[in-house]
Amino acid sequence: MFLKYPGSKKRSVDHLIKLLGNGHRLVDPFCGSAALFFKSDYKEYLLCDINADVINLYQYVKDDPDGLITGLLELFKNTPFCNETYYRVRDTFNACTDIKRRSHYFVWLNQTSYNGMIRYSKKTGFNIPAGRMKNPRPDIEGIQRFHQKCCSCDVTFLCQDFTRTFQQIRPFDHVMVDPPYSPLPGQKTNFTCYVTGEFGPHQHDQLAALCRGMSYVGARVIVCDHDTPEVRARYKGSEFHSISVARSVSADKSLRKPAPELRIRVA
Repeated sequence: MFLKYPGSKKRSVDHLIKLLGNGHRLVDPFCGSAALFFKSDYKEYLLCDINADVINLYQYVKDDPDGLITGLLELFKNTPFCNETYYRVRDTFNACTDIKRRSHYFVWLNQTSYNGMIRYSKKTGFNIPAGRMKNPRPDIEGIQRFHQKCCSCDVTFLCQDFTRTFQQIRPFDHVMVDPPYSPLPGQKTNFTCYVTGEFGPHQHDQLAALCRGMSYVGARVIVCDHDTPEVRARYKGSEFHSISVARSVSADKSLRKPAPELRIRVA
């Protein structure tokens, strides 16, 4: 993938594809890095996310990859990375309303921010600090491969929350659900501010109810979350697959330890 993305399923995508099985259409209400889209082989895709910058960028790649690449090469050439430049570009991005220019800045920030993290605040917008990149550059080949994937299938990108996406799910769709994770035991909060809204227990309960409803009418629904008693209770009666996944986001390297996760086939 041409974007760095916290929580990307790039490392476990083969396992997810196996759990989902063969089908005609994949629906992903929290598409994020779109790693599953890139590696799977459905005829149709409905890929949604609440982050407009992500969805607008994917639509840009689909519609005009050459325009995006030209803009990125110019921006990266004329904007060598340093701390002062980073914060100037970040301010420019937060004030920018032109979708294409904003996409250029978004990719530049993604390649130069700390750990490629994506986080917004209601007051200031994108607020990740600068990373330590020496020679950042856009992944041109990754963009071209993403465009080729878009051309090989029928894919729709929509910026909307998960409740609206679930209204568009059909019986026998395959549904990949990868929301902001529930906190681990002893963890007061979890990293859920990919956009300016929060995703807490109420949203998780609402999501679980929607997943059960779609499973009941014939959709095949797979959910990813932390392996905790609360999550197991929320999806009681479903099929659980427990795995251990390394963490790479924390600023403290000592906290980047494997964490227990679940892959849940909802029943």
